[in-house]
Parts: sequence; structure tokens; C-alpha cells
Amino acid sequence: MLKRALFVVFSTCICIFAVKNLTALSKKTETNIFITLKIILTMAFEASQIGELAGIVWRTLESKGKLNLEELQAITGLDLIEIVAGLGWLAREGKVNFTKENGVTSVQLYQERYY
Repeated sequence: MLKRALFVVFSTCICIFAVKNLTALSKKTETNIFITLKIILTMAFEASQIGELAGIVWRTLESKGKLNLEELQAITGLDLIEIVAGLGWLAREGKVNFTKENGVTSVQLYQERYY
């Protein structure tokens, strides 16, 4: 039980990191994200489940390129909590970049470039 509780706290910290990078969201989306974070505190995902969600998000970003949160949700069909969990996993591994253009925050896969 302690292991699961620690995992929930760790996952929540990762998701908060991801959300803090999504600063230019609509008020409705921002509210939904914080409601989602409260839900995360009350339920525990297994690491394999979050890994699978991260895989879905990663494959979507690989095939579609840069997307905002709403587009990512529409394309994947995942709930907001699942997208945030997957993005948190990917952010922790340094596999995604969050960018802000014209007031909209988007996410894309991190690509190292050597010049």
C-alpha cells in the first residue's frame, strides 16, 4: 500500500511539472487539468498503465508532430487524466518539449540537433 501511495505522489509531481509548462490554456482546460490532478491524488495507476499511456501519446506526437492538449485529446480519444499522466511520464524522461506560440501551448517530441 505504501508503494502505491508513493507512486501516486510521484506521478502527481510529474503531472504538475507537465501542467506548469502548459501555461497558456483556456480557463476551462486549466480548470479541467486541476480537477484531473485532484483525481490523480485519489486513484493509483500502475506504472505499466502510465507507460502504455505515454506510448500512445508518444506515437501520436511522432506521427502528427506538434499538437496542443485539445488536439491531442481529440486524436487519441484519451481522457484528460490519461493524457496528463502520459505527458508527465514523457516529460520526466525528457522526451517532450512544451512551446508557446500565439498564446497557445503545444507539445512535441524532443529532438536533439547537432550543428
